Amino acid sequence: MEKPKQRKQHKATEPRTGNQSPSSGKVKAPTKHQTPKSLAVLQGLLVCVAFFFLSSYLITDTWLWGYNGKYVNRHHWFPVTQLNP
Repeated sequence: MEKPKQRKQHKATEPRTGNQSPSSGKVKAPTKHQTPKSLAVLQGLLVCVAFFFLSSYLITDTWLWGYNGKYVNRHHWFPVTQLNP
C-alpha cells in the first residue's frame, strides 16, 4: 500500500497579504494613490449616473429619456401657495 504524498510547507507560517513583500516578511507602506474600495464604488456609481443623463440628452434631447410625469414637475415637490385677496 502506498503512502499519500505530503505537500511541502512554506517557511512562513502566517499567510501573506497583498501588502507584504514576497522575499521578506515585512509589510510595505501603502502608496498615496491607493483608494479605499468604498470610494472606488462611489466613483463608479457617479460615472454611471453621469453617463445615464448625458446619453439621454444626446439621444433624445431631454435629460430623462422623454419622461414628463408628475415627479419631474417642480410644483409636485414644492406646491405654489395661493395668496388670498
